[in-house]
Amino acid sequence: MAPGSAAELAGLRAHDAITQIDGQPVGLASTSELRRRLRGAIGSKVTVTVVSPGKAARDVSITRGALAASPPAQARTLPGTNLAYLALAPADAGNAAEILASTLRGSGSQPAEGLILDLRSMQSPAFNTYEVAELFAHGGIGAVVERDGRQKIEITGKNVGGSQEIPLVILVGDQTRGPAESLAGLLQDLGRARIVGARTPGRTEVLANVRLPSGTMAIAFPSGDVRGIRDSVWHAGSPTPGIRPTVLIDKRFEDYTEDNDEMLAAAIRAFGR
Repeated sequence: MAPGSAAELAGLRAHDAITQIDGQPVGLASTSELRRRLRGAIGSKVTVTVVSPGKAARDVSITRGALAASPPAQARTLPGTNLAYLALAPADAGNAAEILASTLRGSGSQPAEGLILDLRSMQSPAFNTYEVAELFAHGGIGAVVERDGRQKIEITGKNVGGSQEIPLVILVGDQTRGPAESLAGLLQDLGRARIVGARTPGRTEVLANVRLPSGTMAIAFPSGDVRGIRDSVWHAGSPTPGIRPTVLIDKRFEDYTEDNDEMLAAAIRAFGR
């Protein structure tokens, strides 16, 4: 949630779940439909029913304001440790590798003992799996399997601020999907990262775009799926869909807060702390 946004000013916080908008259930409405219902003229009001983790539902009136760009992700050192923590949101997807590289370069004369990469909110298709993987691995890391064959995923590693050697834990959850989900699975299968969190939904398919004869629009459809170096399969249609965390914490995004984050605590313990 962007600092200073209309939602934050009204009292909403990360991990709050919106169940109704102006008295109408959210249900299975599409993202575009939800945006249409939430957006409106600056100064107008919208009432949302919100459930915070561990609390009863409540109505919150939000005065709509101008949309502001979310600030770039900021890494921080976790209190009492020398562990770097970086949470990437969908707005960071296009610059994820650059943000990570900047984080690793910024460790200076006291490099971090480990990195916790939080991908629990990353569901953007703009996330570049290959660019991020290059910071942590080198060579063959998996394959893309399609109907007409199998293509190895080969990358050229980049050692930025010790990125190839730094111990790595990746946090995932029910909101981790698409390329970020594939990254977690690939690095886990490679033995390069430990995965902590909840089971992911298995949206690791590769999408192909086909333009319609009219030329006015294109549709995307699954053309294959990403698999790990050990031929692990994660896509939703497999017998065991989703990334299987090394340390499983069975909680959804709306089940915890920053003050009661069992997944992050488990990630810290994974470094022996």
